Amino acid sequence: MWCCFHRSASVLSTRVDASALASATRVVRVQRMRLSFVATMAQFGTVAALTKCVGITGGIAMGKSTCTTFLRDIYGVPVHDADAAVHRLYASGGAAVAAIRDRFGAGVISAEGAVDRAALSALLQALDDAERGAAFRALEAIVHPLVAADRTAFVADARAARAWLVGVDIPLLFATHGDGARAS
Repeated sequence: MWCCFHRSASVLSTRVDASALASATRVVRVQRMRLSFVATMAQFGTVAALTKCVGITGGIAMGKSTCTTFLRDIYGVPVHDADAAVHRLYASGGAAVAAIRDRFGAGVISAEGAVDRAALSALLQALDDAERGAAFRALEAIVHPLVAADRTAFVADARAARAWLVGVDIPLLFATHGDGARAS
C-alpha cells in the first residue's frame, strides 16, 4: 500500500495494486520536488498561511498506520496520533487519570498512578448493558475532549513551525465530530 497527495494537499488517497507500487518511486520524486519548493517558500514566511490539515480515519486494518508512517517518514509531515495521545493521558500524571479515578474508583488506577486499562476494561465489561452504555459515555466525556485539546495544540504547534501539511490520525473522526460537523 502507498499513499499520495492530490494537488490540494487536503485529500489523501491509497492504492494497493502492483502498478501503483511500481510508480511509487516517481510519485515520491515529484513530491520531494514539491517539498523543496515548499521549503523555499518557508524561508519567505508564506507556508503558515498554506498549512493544510489531513484527517486520516478508518476502521481496524484499513491502512491508517501505513499512511501515517508514509506521511511522517517519507515527507516529514507531523502527524498527531489519537491512540498515542490516549496512552499519554492514561499514563502516570496524565490529564485523564484523576477524572477517571473520580468516576470509576481507585481500583482502575495502578500502583504507579496510571490508568490500568485491563482493570478499567474488566470493570466496564462486568456492568449490565444499560450501566455499561452510561459508563462508556462517561469515559468518552472525559477522554474525547482531552484528546481534542491535545490534537488542537499539536496542529497549532505544527502551524507555528510553518509545516505545509499536518496529519491527524483519528480513528473516530466522524463519530466524535472531529471533522467539524455536528449532528442536528
